Amino acid sequence: MKITHIYIGSDHGGFELKQNLADWLRQENFSITDCGATELNPEDDYPEFAKRVSQPISDQAESPTQDPTVVGILLCRSGVGMAMVANRFSSVRAAVCRNLEEASLARRHNNANVLVLEGDHLSPDLAREIAEIFFTTEFDGERHARRLEQIGQIDEQKTSTVIS
Repeated sequence: MKITHIYIGSDHGGFELKQNLADWLRQENFSITDCGATELNPEDDYPEFAKRVSQPISDQAESPTQDPTVVGILLCRSGVGMAMVANRFSSVRAAVCRNLEEASLARRHNNANVLVLEGDHLSPDLAREIAEIFFTTEFDGERHARRLEQIGQIDEQKTSTVIS
């Protein structure tokens, strides 16, 4: 898998770690878009930053069984809120990853295209290692592809259902 672009965003809870990761990604010559926050603001709200990262991922998403070339990284205190918002976007498969195994499984089994990290408990070194595993691990396909197709069918049903 060749990552061509990374969208990254955080609220105040993941701001410092995001800044560190963004610097590292630039040093590693990744093409990135920093979707904010651009300054530490304890009053900011994570849904806005999750939207800024997830919308372009959704717009550019390939087939759920094709390894993504455009991915996202979201950071907040626990990662949970960001993942909840991100997964509301069509074709976004956001996974909170707290260690290397979770990052590997998120890619191998779920073909995740948004890595969600918790700002409160990850060191910059571990966050970089998790991101590196996420970027270099390929989707296993086979039985996992069948499951992703089933998720896609749920998305299609959801968008074709009209509530009266």
